[in-house]
Amino acid sequence: MLNALKVPRWIYSGGVPVGLTDPDTGLAVPQTNSVADWAALQAIPKSSVNDGLCIFVTAYKAWFVYMHAVGRWVTNRAVIYSQVFGTDAAPTCSLGTASLSASTPFPHGTINIPQYMLNQNSVIRIMGQIKKHGTTGSLSPNLYLGTTNNVVSSDPSAWAGSFANTDGHTLDFCPIITFGSKTSYRTSYANPDNQGSSTNGGLLEKTSNINTDALGGMYVNVALPAKSAGDSYDLLFLMVEIVRN
Repeated sequence: MLNALKVPRWIYSGGVPVGLTDPDTGLAVPQTNSVADWAALQAIPKSSVNDGLCIFVTAYKAWFVYMHAVGRWVTNRAVIYSQVFGTDAAPTCSLGTASLSASTPFPHGTINIPQYMLNQNSVIRIMGQIKKHGTTGSLSPNLYLGTTNNVVSSDPSAWAGSFANTDGHTLDFCPIITFGSKTSYRTSYANPDNQGSSTNGGLLEKTSNINTDALGGMYVNVALPAKSAGDSYDLLFLMVEIVRN
């Protein structure tokens, strides 16, 4: 078994990673050192005999180490979601020209941060890009992070941007979210071109519907507020990264 201090190396075949080697011995890492997803990782007994055990989670392409002192699996970095939605000329994740009567998430599917993956002092980063088409008006898109998967009235906003009323305006976002406890987080961000709220660059503390130990975990949504018919918006890219869990 690998221990927490070793960094495994990839085995490549034709430029494609096909396995891992122990950096000390050069031998292939046995399959018992990898699991498919977070649920499979949680199924491994949290006991002192596994203290320091290093397991590769293929769903996130990241290594997790069991630390018995805190009774949980930890990682220094794991990308749990990363998706490019088509191209600039042919986007695949859009909210069209129809009016919206309430806050509506982009159709990117459910992005879930599983139960127990985050904890007090965890840090995550969420990156994305939205493009506007038309000049009917200006909107303030929001990034929501909470336990209910409800952007209309429940989950708090971790980021709020502001579009210029310009056709083709592209808005990038990259908030850093730090959990002060299992039930609260602070978010800080600075938006390019000074497009953002009056709290641009500040720290916003959120406490409503936040619980890293909730059965369903935490949900990430990018959404537009209610809008009149006219403009359309494309979500071009979205990534959710665990910087420290």
